[in-house]
Amino acid sequence: SSSTAAFGASTGTVTWNGAAASIAGTAATTFNNLTVNNGANTLTISTVPTVNGVLTLTSGTVALGTVGLIAKGNVINNSSAAPFTGTTGAFQFAGTSPQSLSGSFATTFPRLTLNNASGLTLNNTATITTALTLTNGAVTTGANSLTLSAGTATVTRTNGYVIGNFTKAFATGSNVTKIFEIGTDVAYAPVSLTFPSITTAGNLTATTVGTEHPDVANSGLDA
Repeated sequence: SSSTAAFGASTGTVTWNGAAASIAGTAATTFNNLTVNNGANTLTISTVPTVNGVLTLTSGTVALGTVGLIAKGNVINNSSAAPFTGTTGAFQFAGTSPQSLSGSFATTFPRLTLNNASGLTLNNTATITTALTLTNGAVTTGANSLTLSAGTATVTRTNGYVIGNFTKAFATGSNVTKIFEIGTDVAYAPVSLTFPSITTAGNLTATTVGTEHPDVANSGLDA
């Protein structure tokens, strides 16, 4: 189905069941709760929708295209490890209250944007293949990880960072530098690493802890 007129979000749940479908038209569509239960089919997005409530992925694929999707509530992924496809469209966590990503699968996004001062909590690992934009707010990973799976994946930061485990892929090359945009619940504390030479590609995880290292007195650090 497609939208060519304003759609009232109301307080209910819209469910896509079974068949391939699309969100298109000249009017942006706002949903309260949205459930995608498309089996092996795809929900294709051509006009950016906003989900004010809970976005639940039960089955099927969401093609974000060039416009993406704005989620202002929690996201539950019970569909697959890769429920989203897309080219330049980003999945945006853009609520005003704390948001969470949970479900029975870890979730892979082509592009992910966080623009929520109240932050995002990961109840499963989230992986980004192409681009992460940290506009506002913190991603709290707990025991999970926020992962950039490709050495070419980029981070654009304005005022956000990761509290917990931030994993980045390193490709082979010379003078490879990456910044880990990490911090604690009270401060942004990024780490910059430069490797003169990488001959075997791999991943590296950086994190912060809220207390000093037990041997900090012998570390040579003076601030």
